[in-house]
Amino acid sequence: MNTKKSISILSKYFNDNDFMKFLDKKNFKKLDKNEALKQKFINFIYFDRGTGILNKNNKSKIYKVRSDYLSALKLNGPNFTDKSILNKFVKSKNKRFYEKYFMDQIEYNEKSNNKLNNKKLYITKPIPGYAGLGVKVFNSKEKIKNYIETFKKPNNKKFMKEPEKWIVEEYIENPLLINDKKFHMRVTLLGLCKDGESKIFYHKHALIFPAKHKYNKEKLNMNIHNTHGTLTESHEKMLFPRDFENIFGLVKTKKIKIQIEGLLKGLQLLGAFDFDCYENSKNCFELYGIDIMITDKFQIKCLEINEKPGLERFLKHMPYLIKGLLDITLLNKEEGEDYIEIGKKKTGIYFYEPNINVSKFIPSGFKLIKDANIHKHKYIEWIYYNSLLSKKYKNELQNVKTNFINWIVPTGKFLLIKEKDTLHELLKKEKPKFFNEYFMNQTVIRNNSNLEKIMKKNRDYILKPIPGSAGFGVKKVNSENEALKHIKNTKFTNKEKRLFKADEIKKWVIQEYISNPLLLKKKKFHLRVLLLNLNRNGNKKLFIFKKFFVYPALKEFNLSSKNKNVHNSHGSKYTEKDLKKFIKEYETGLSKSVRDDITKKIMVISKGLKEYMEYKCYSESKNCYQYLGMDIMITDDYKVKCIELNMRPGTVGPSIFDTFWSGLIDLTLLGKSKTEDYVEL
Repeated sequence: MNTKKSISILSKYFNDNDFMKFLDKKNFKKLDKNEALKQKFINFIYFDRGTGILNKNNKSKIYKVRSDYLSALKLNGPNFTDKSILNKFVKSKNKRFYEKYFMDQIEYNEKSNNKLNNKKLYITKPIPGYAGLGVKVFNSKEKIKNYIETFKKPNNKKFMKEPEKWIVEEYIENPLLINDKKFHMRVTLLGLCKDGESKIFYHKHALIFPAKHKYNKEKLNMNIHNTHGTLTESHEKMLFPRDFENIFGLVKTKKIKIQIEGLLKGLQLLGAFDFDCYENSKNCFELYGIDIMITDKFQIKCLEINEKPGLERFLKHMPYLIKGLLDITLLNKEEGEDYIEIGKKKTGIYFYEPNINVSKFIPSGFKLIKDANIHKHKYIEWIYYNSLLSKKYKNELQNVKTNFINWIVPTGKFLLIKEKDTLHELLKKEKPKFFNEYFMNQTVIRNNSNLEKIMKKNRDYILKPIPGSAGFGVKKVNSENEALKHIKNTKFTNKEKRLFKADEIKKWVIQEYISNPLLLKKKKFHLRVLLLNLNRNGNKKLFIFKKFFVYPALKEFNLSSKNKNVHNSHGSKYTEKDLKKFIKEYETGLSKSVRDDITKKIMVISKGLKEYMEYKCYSESKNCYQYLGMDIMITDDYKVKCIELNMRPGTVGPSIFDTFWSGLIDLTLLGKSKTEDYVEL
């Protein structure tokens, strides 16, 4: 039995037929407003973002309806439909890009108004705005001040809200003219979040709106300067690129098209288009209008992005506006008629992780580059590799330009906290209370160190070599002689020399041993907590993966035992199946309140270390990220102690959880601001 898919068009601007004429009525059925508000699930919902046929209560109900597609995006990043927020965001991220594509803008106040130049023209815009109301051109800062401070919303304009603030923007005094009239173009944008991946499209046809009267910058009549679409006669509306090319020629038309794509791609790369879906919507989309003006030098300027783009006026001139939307969304096609995807042409990605089947994490539109082909690429979009990658391929990757690589270059105090010896010394000095609560006392053993003074009687200690990892050289000791003997007899084999890139052990640390560890199945264990340092477009963030990995010792705990398999909880000898059992034991063997308290303390430690995480990306990478492993021990009275940090933590544990890898892809390659199982600190 063929079940029809349901669509509901809740709009005063579009009717059901505007959508249904592009759908097979055998497979799709339409629901009116009354029917839609009663449903628990609708495949496709389109409703007006602004004032439409739905009141506030109706909209609240629609957001609760589960759907495959809903015409509403949840903005995580800047609200790019707010004129002032968009400009401030772009200016803070890339001043050169801002100066190329935007006019300088200030948020009005008495102080900022005094900085205006009376020799220039300015345009005032209220926020929120509506249909060009309140927009006015001035040549005097005194007039601007008087206008804004005495402005009253027209009584007959019920859809206009009282301005919350005003912006004052430099006016484009040399606009390109058509028939001696100033004009702007409205480019239609489609934001789409599909299967967790965010995309931006633009419609290849843009409407051109001329002003009512011929341009004259000496006259401040708004019929000369205001190019709002409601003022433009229907017969005067034109299309870009068709009519523009007829007037200005192919070369100049291509120049404008390249700039439009450059503007949109730049905004995308800066992170302006950061969005996902509301809770009950599997996928979502939204149409916006971006207003663009062109100077007489054929340089485009972005005026604003509108969340209520007035699309009803577009259908006559752009007949496939809705067809292309349906192609990309409901009909699940790779491309939509007349829509162009921004940033679609992406190179491959390099993902080296032998512990998992990496292919299942590759997003659509990306291809996996194999080891043997690295040298063929001058640019790779995204790179991840673990420490097992051969030296040959690591060297090749260092010569490749990339957008993202899991390689950060620590600077400042990060150079200290990443090492076993200097981590404790720094925190003991700068944060003694924090150190005493969350760390075990530790001392670096130097040539002249007096172990007799360092080691207290009837106390156990643990020795660790530097460099070292994977439990190499770690030993529990309780006397000076035992410690000195172990230090003397422990040497690097050829294997360790290659692994640690050193000929000998450079130094040792001795740390107070936790003699009362919390046990799981009678075994000592530690938690491996993974922190993700992420630098995207110069914006540094720290995330914690909230699922912790449980690494147990091989043998049951006995404090007096000398067997390293009793005390070493590295976990590398266990299979993935074994580790899953211990994770389950941790989650079920401890009460939720105890686990929540442990998690809370781990978050405090992570936030306390965050301020020291200073780093930069290496020279060939625009953005970078890297995991930091934090080893946590818990006492039997639930005290939480950080043992050490690891710059290249192993991935045997993380590979247990798909969300570890899918979340990494979301936050880096796909540019999302949040994802499952990661929490920003």
